[in-house]
Amino acid sequence: MVRRLLHWQLPVVLSLGCVLLVLHRSGVGDRDTLTFLALQLVAYLIPGLLVWRWLRGRSGSLLLDGTFGLILGHAVTIALYLFCRWVGVPRAIWVFPVVTVAVFASVPALRRHWRPDPARAEPTWMTWGVTVGIGLLCLWYGGLTPMNPVGPPNLLWQSADHLFLLSIAGDARNHVPPTTPYVVDERLNYHWFAMVDVAATSWQSGLEMSTLLFRLQPLWSLLTGFIAFALLAERIGRRKAVGLVALGLAVLAGSVSLLHGATTTVVDSTLLLVNWVGSPTQGFGQVLAIASLYVIVGIVRGEDRGPRPWVLLALLTATLMGAKATFLPVIGAGVALVALVGMMRERRLPGPVVAVGLLLGAELLFAQVVLFGGASQGLVLAPGDDFRVLGASIGVPAATGALTLTAVCACLFFGWFAPLTGAGVLARFPTGDRPALLDPAAILVTGMVVASVGVVVLLAHPGYSEYFFLRSGLPFGYLLVAWGLVAATALVPGRRTVVVLGSAGATGLGLVLLARMLSRRDLSVDGTAWRALVLVVAAIVATGLAGWLGGRLSSGLDRRARLVLTLAAAGACTVGMASVRTVDLARQLPISRGDYSGLPARLRALPVGGIDAARYLRAHTSPDDMLATNAHLRIPNDSTGDARGFWLAAFAERRVVVEGWAYTATANDEAPSPASAFRVPYWNPALLALNDAVFDQPSVGTLRALVGRYPVRWLVVDRRYHADLAGLRSLLPVHRRYGEVTIFRVDPVR
Repeated sequence: MVRRLLHWQLPVVLSLGCVLLVLHRSGVGDRDTLTFLALQLVAYLIPGLLVWRWLRGRSGSLLLDGTFGLILGHAVTIALYLFCRWVGVPRAIWVFPVVTVAVFASVPALRRHWRPDPARAEPTWMTWGVTVGIGLLCLWYGGLTPMNPVGPPNLLWQSADHLFLLSIAGDARNHVPPTTPYVVDERLNYHWFAMVDVAATSWQSGLEMSTLLFRLQPLWSLLTGFIAFALLAERIGRRKAVGLVALGLAVLAGSVSLLHGATTTVVDSTLLLVNWVGSPTQGFGQVLAIASLYVIVGIVRGEDRGPRPWVLLALLTATLMGAKATFLPVIGAGVALVALVGMMRERRLPGPVVAVGLLLGAELLFAQVVLFGGASQGLVLAPGDDFRVLGASIGVPAATGALTLTAVCACLFFGWFAPLTGAGVLARFPTGDRPALLDPAAILVTGMVVASVGVVVLLAHPGYSEYFFLRSGLPFGYLLVAWGLVAATALVPGRRTVVVLGSAGATGLGLVLLARMLSRRDLSVDGTAWRALVLVVAAIVATGLAGWLGGRLSSGLDRRARLVLTLAAAGACTVGMASVRTVDLARQLPISRGDYSGLPARLRALPVGGIDAARYLRAHTSPDDMLATNAHLRIPNDSTGDARGFWLAAFAERRVVVEGWAYTATANDEAPSPASAFRVPYWNPALLALNDAVFDQPSVGTLRALVGRYPVRWLVVDRRYHADLAGLRSLLPVHRRYGEVTIFRVDPVR
């Protein structure tokens, strides 16, 4: 009884307590949280776990099967929702949990899948390690949620990116396939399956879309992704300890940032930032990518055979394709490297590996042609272009000069690759008849890391979206680091190894802290660049010194053991350097929950009363009705013409004739340069003139022209923009007023 309590019951209770507390403090009602948790258990975890075990042909631990079963449950529900919403019965997605539970309960041959395999149970130290990780993640999550408000008045300052995602989720709730909801006749070239997941959950639970998208789904993705990451590491390293170390690195380590005051949000590979700042779609895609990699590792190693793993892989990667397609080419590059190395070693192409590559290639082609309509999404081939404008992000002004450009490149590349030096241990650690670095899983991850950096070097995007490729591959390098560190302790057990690795890690930590102190003083442009280069060289020398000391302290061991410990010490040193980035994040917490309404009103993305007006329209219109508005910019009187106006489509969950037009394929194509894609004029001036004439010069004729062309049922006037309210009142007497918003009902015009 006590053993069971300590093994899993108490960790589960503590983990749930952390989740309930952080969501409560983040503005989510307790009833909403309990509804969401109950839904995850009944509609996703239980049926997903059963199907996962059946497709794998065996049961594993409850933690493993529950985590990946939960992910699989979401993938199945997304596929089912696409069909059910298309035929007009979205609530029919409940057929998945109901039928699955009924079949697995009634068919005798399937009942064994209800029970986990006791021999594969996670040890107590693993369950408690996961619990501690969940607690730290919840603490961090709760500190950052004020950046992303869910209620007024702070919600009036919601970011354009999140309003864009909310508008897509609203359209996915009412239409499949969704389209760009804030401007007519513009197809949606985007990976929108994460929004489908939110829409499906909304139909099942009745929860507000904004609460799901800005609070519940991000925390779900964060916690599920980190647990799955640890389980993937456990499979790759073939030791449960590798999973625990990987979880610790994922929570506590990040990109190396040597310079004081550096802000590396854009280029950072810290998993915390990847899952949160990277956007909800990135966090959701990360979860699906980890599950896909878990299956791929089994296939390329030859551990999973038969048709069922392929069904599992096809379902997961197809969902990943629509959720965050940036993962596909990165994983595909890793698979291609596995095939190349396999061909060189075996003198023949490994069939299963090639098949995985072909599957990923076909899905990537489908995504580009069908989901994205062949559009470039604003990505352009511009080798090295970003390094010329990213100097400020690492504290080095790199606008001009070869010296400053070299400093930027050196700092960025060292920050990306420094934590991966621990993977060198795998080159000398044996697994069977070959070094661990030649294991297909190690080759796969190595290829992903290299490819993710290569894409960033070659491509550019106005919103730095090419860094989603970096975020899709570089964090998986922690898997190799964890594997290497555990391999070193396994090959050279004892207190000596702990002392060597701990000392090396402390050396790296101390070096970065010292570098931060030395970089506080302002210098000239050239002086700043030279200082950055000197600090990078110092960090490289310190890494080598840590490795040398590791070799010296391992005297008396055989040559291979000394080499392994030398490489592990170098890796531990860079991990120590990387831990400073997490210290940076911790120092930012908690972010102030100050009243945003104290900011200048001209900076508000939403008008006062806009949310209430939008929700009234949502309740009193059909999903096929359209709205028209006089507001088209991100903020009123914006001289730059920032066309990221999405709030009405986001909260009304209805399509708008012309609200904004940024973040579309046409805007990206029309822009003379990537940096101007947000501010291009609307490419259909006749339609914009017709729309605005209804508000500026209202008449029966202009209204008839608009309503005759589109099913507009309400006009939404944002009084921060110009409109002839008196003329509209004389023409449309039925209206309502909410703060700075007035809405007019459009009756059929004869």
